[in-house]
Amino acid sequence: MTGIQWAAQAMHAAQERLDIATGNLANASSDAFQRLRARGSIDRNGVHIRAVADARAGALRPTGRPFDLAVRGGTLQVRDARGAIARVENARFTRDRFGALRDSRGRVLVDAAQHPLRVPPGARFYSDGTLRIGARLCGRVGIAASATLDVGFAMTANVDAISEMVDVLAAQRSFEGAQRVITRIEATRKKATDEVAQLQ
Repeated sequence: MTGIQWAAQAMHAAQERLDIATGNLANASSDAFQRLRARGSIDRNGVHIRAVADARAGALRPTGRPFDLAVRGGTLQVRDARGAIARVENARFTRDRFGALRDSRGRVLVDAAQHPLRVPPGARFYSDGTLRIGARLCGRVGIAASATLDVGFAMTANVDAISEMVDVLAAQRSFEGAQRVITRIEATRKKATDEVAQLQ
């Protein structure tokens, strides 16, 4: 690769890094958003950036709503209208007229056997994932035994706005640095071309 090609690759990598950081910033207030980390590599074809999800859980924010559920060390299972199962760490559920809990996308909360979990009036969730009315067991969400269910909490994004701003500035500086390299290479080429022309 030529010097200009290397610099162009560096500019592209800096732009990808900038896109990742600004995407994280844009979702900093989205519940349960997992930030993406920019991971770089270099080979004979240039510089490459890939986005890797940061699996660390965000902080818990109290909501006081009995069907706002967050899981530490595991996930909840929800099923959509087509029967597809998805795993989520956090969801704000609403109880429908049949007693099922549905999230904002209409997906229903299921138990360990992937059957819709029915919530009778007066029932409440506990940190072990059980659903009870007093001492009577009504059901259990499908979470691992080692997981903890936080009731009345929402999980915030695991984004640190200050570190993301630092990444934005660093990516901009990298882009500008690569631009200067291209400008200098072009200036050197032009100078060499002019000098050759003068010798002829």
